[in-house]
Amino acid sequence: MTEEKHPGLTALQQRFVEEYVANNFKDAKNAALRAGASYETAKNAYRSLCGKDAVNEAIEEVRELLRTVSRDRLLGIANEGIEALREVIADKEAPASAKVSAAKAAIELSGVGAPKEITQSGKQEIVVRYLENKDKNDDIR
Repeated sequence: MTEEKHPGLTALQQRFVEEYVANNFKDAKNAALRAGASYETAKNAYRSLCGKDAVNEAIEEVRELLRTVSRDRLLGIANEGIEALREVIADKEAPASAKVSAAKAAIELSGVGAPKEITQSGKQEIVVRYLENKDKNDDIR
């Protein structure tokens, strides 16, 4: 006996959900046919299959899972990118232009806002001036 992925669904409904998901939630009729539904059932697949609460719940469960996985993957990629920027900024051998570019990118990604100016004064210090900052004392170093 196979384990049910979504309790309360018939084998046809479960297979329909799998086929519908595999086709990016498009074309319910063909998903129903691939799931083994009769032509009559498939012809009205959206009403006859998607119209069932249990099927809709299963579809929404899968959509939410896909959103979570996508979000987690994007966050992982973003974290890797930010770490690479940190490494460039911290690299004592990196040219000033690379450090300034990395600092700009890191600030833009942080959501703090786009800097007006980023310069490097000396070997270690990077100065960031924001559009809203009028006073040099408000610079971030």
